[in-house]
Amino acid sequence: TRVEKWEEDLRYIGGALDKWLEFQRNWMYLESIFTQNEIARQWPQDTKTFSTVDKQWKDLMKRVYENPSVYRVLTPASQLSEKFDAYNGQLERILQNLERKLEEKRRLFPRFYFLSNDELLEVLAQVRNPRAIQPHLIKCFDNVKALEFGGTGGSSDVLAMISVEGESVPLAKPVKSRGEVEKWLIQFEQMMFFTLRRLVKAAVQDYPRRPRRDFIFDHPAQIVLTVCQIF
Repeated sequence: TRVEKWEEDLRYIGGALDKWLEFQRNWMYLESIFTQNEIARQWPQDTKTFSTVDKQWKDLMKRVYENPSVYRVLTPASQLSEKFDAYNGQLERILQNLERKLEEKRRLFPRFYFLSNDELLEVLAQVRNPRAIQPHLIKCFDNVKALEFGGTGGSSDVLAMISVEGESVPLAKPVKSRGEVEKWLIQFEQMMFFTLRRLVKAAVQDYPRRPRRDFIFDHPAQIVLTVCQIF
């Protein structure tokens, strides 16, 4: 009957709208990621897949704009529900690949586990700008608020680490902040350990020879606290 036909069509439209909204949520999230040039360069296959889905989505939006009728666009004859099943499947695979690749980054540099997916993606999207890590340093390294960058010829070598209190501790050797961010952060972490060990060794030798007041003000606070517990 005509009523049953309407009921069937409305049920189909409701299901299609649910899938539409699910697609739109995932598309909005991924669109902000894959429009970043660095992300597209690092993950070309996923970028290509998303570009294909993105084109299909924009073609659909154009048809809807030209024919703004829910019943005409979403009836079973349009097979839109089935199309959204395929689109959502593609976006779900992209999301799974994205999660897997972020996990790989975190395994290479475990301190990335302290960052959310969005924060990590923000860092990865600006790999050519090493200073982009600055807002997230405090989550990765306890009480390291910022890095001091410098170098000759406009390079961005890491020269020192700066605490929340504003104390600057120069690194024993500059760290070149080039290439993939997780790799130069590993080098920075290693240089940080090396620097602190060297400073502790020097402070242990200096402690017996200096007045306590001079010793406290001539060495970094963390080193002073450590050495004072030794003697």
